[in-house]
Amino acid sequence: MSLVGPQRIATVGLTPGRVLAVAWRRHVSSVVGRRGGGRAVLLMAAVMSLSSADGGAIGALAGPLERSFHFGNTRLGLLVTVSSLVGAAGCMPMGVLVDRVNRQRLLVAAVVLWSLAMAGMALADSYPALLATRVALGLVTSAAGPVVASLTGDLFPAERRAGTYGLILTGDIVGSGVGLLASGAVNSLVDWRAAFAVLATGSMVLAVVVHLLLSEPPRGDARGRPGSPGATAAGTGAGGPDGPADASTEADPRLVLRGDPSSMSAWQAARYVLSIPSNQVLILSSALGYFFLSGLRTFAVVFAQSRYRLGPALTGLLIVVIGVGTVAGTVGGGRLADRFSRRGRPEARMSVAGLGLAGAALLFLPGLFTASVAVGLPLYVGAAALLAAPNAPIDAARLDIVPARLWGRAEAVRTVTRTLLEGAAPLLFGFVSSQFSAQFSGSARNAAAGTSSPHQVLTAASTHGLALTFLVMLVPLAASGLLLVHRRRRYRIDLATALVSDQVAFSPQTSDG
Repeated sequence: MSLVGPQRIATVGLTPGRVLAVAWRRHVSSVVGRRGGGRAVLLMAAVMSLSSADGGAIGALAGPLERSFHFGNTRLGLLVTVSSLVGAAGCMPMGVLVDRVNRQRLLVAAVVLWSLAMAGMALADSYPALLATRVALGLVTSAAGPVVASLTGDLFPAERRAGTYGLILTGDIVGSGVGLLASGAVNSLVDWRAAFAVLATGSMVLAVVVHLLLSEPPRGDARGRPGSPGATAAGTGAGGPDGPADASTEADPRLVLRGDPSSMSAWQAARYVLSIPSNQVLILSSALGYFFLSGLRTFAVVFAQSRYRLGPALTGLLIVVIGVGTVAGTVGGGRLADRFSRRGRPEARMSVAGLGLAGAALLFLPGLFTASVAVGLPLYVGAAALLAAPNAPIDAARLDIVPARLWGRAEAVRTVTRTLLEGAAPLLFGFVSSQFSAQFSGSARNAAAGTSSPHQVLTAASTHGLALTFLVMLVPLAASGLLLVHRRRRYRIDLATALVSDQVAFSPQTSDG
C-alpha cells in the first residue's frame, strides 16, 4: 500500500513544517524572479516588522508599564505618539540620505539604533527615561520605509515589484503579532524588562545579518521600469507581445528632469514628486487606506465584542482569521498587479488598488450591521483582504512613476502623509463615535425607560456610534478607490516621463557633469 499524506512525509524525512517552508520558498522565488531574491525580501520584511513589533509590545506590556511607573492611559499613548511624530519629522532628512549614501549601511545603523532603544526601555528607571528612548525609536521608523523602497526598486525588476512588495509588507503584519505574543509570553515568565531585552537582542542579531547578507545594489537606471529599453520580452509588459508599454505615450515635457536629481534639496524634491499627477492620487489613496485601517485597528475589538458578545478567546480567534485574510490580500494584490503588468498593462497597478479599496468599502458596509458573527466573519475577512490588497501595487506604482534618484525622498513624502493621517485616525474616530453615541443614548434612554439598565443603554449607544462612524469613514475610502481607477490613464504618461528623466540622469554626460 502506498504511503500518502503525513506518513509519506515522515518516510522521506520531511516534516509538515519543512514542507510548508519549501513551498513558501518556491512561492517567493516565483514572485521575485531572481536568484537570492528571497533572502533580500526576508531581510527587508524583518526590518519592516520592527516598528509594528514595537507597537505590539507596548500593547502587551501596557499594564506592567503603568504599574511600574505609576502612569495612566494618556502617558501610555504619549509613548506611541512621540515615536510616530519623530518618525514623521525625520522622514525627509532620512529620504535625502537614502538618495545620497550607502543604503545598506544606513539600514544597519537604523536597526542598531532600534536595538539600543529597546535596551534603553528595558533599563529605564523613570517615565522620562522611557520617553527618551521613544525618540530614538522614531528614527528607525523614518529610515525603514525610504530605504526599503529604494532598495526594492534597484533589486527587483519593475514587472515583479508589486508581488515583491506584497511579500515585504507582510513583515508589518507578522511583526505586530510577534511583538504582541512574544512580549506577553516573556512578561508572564519573567517580567516586562526581559521582554524588551529579548526584542533588543533579536534586533541586534538582525542588524548583523543585514550587514552580512544584504548587499548595496547599483542605483537604478532606465531599465528599471515597464517599457524600458532593457526590459526583456519574457519578463515585462514592456517587451511582451503587445509591445512597449510606453511606446505610443509621450512624456510630459513639463515634468522631465534635465539633470541628476540627487542634488535637489528636500523641498525641491518634495515639490517635484507632489507635482506628478499619478503620484498625487497614489499618495492620497494610500494615506486614506491606512487612515481607515488605523481607526479600525483601534476600535475593532471593542466593536466586535460588544456587537457579537464575544469573549477573549473568540475575539483572539477572530483576529487571527482576519489577520490571515489580510496577509492573503497583501500578497495576492501584488501578484495580480504584476500579472497585468507583464501582459503590457502597467496601469493595472492603479486599477487593482482602486478596485480593492472600493471593494473593501462594499464588503464592510453590510458587515457593520450583521447581528451574527457567522454571517459577518466572511464579510470582514474579505474586506480585510481587499483593504490590504492595494498596498503593494500602490508602492510599486510610485517607484514606476518617480525618477530613481528620488525614490528615497518620494517615499519620505508619502510616509509623512501616511503617518499624520494614521496618527489622527484614532482621535477622529473616537470623537465622531462619541458624538453619535451621545445622540443615540439620549433617544435610547427615553425609549427604554424602566426596561434597560444605564449600562446596557451606554453599551448599545457606543456600539451604534462606532457602526455609524465606520460607515461615515467608508465614504472617503471608497471615493479614493474610484479616483484611482478614474485616473489610471494618466499613469502611462507619468511612467514615460520618469523613463526619460532616468535616461538623462544616468547618461554618461550627466554622470561626468
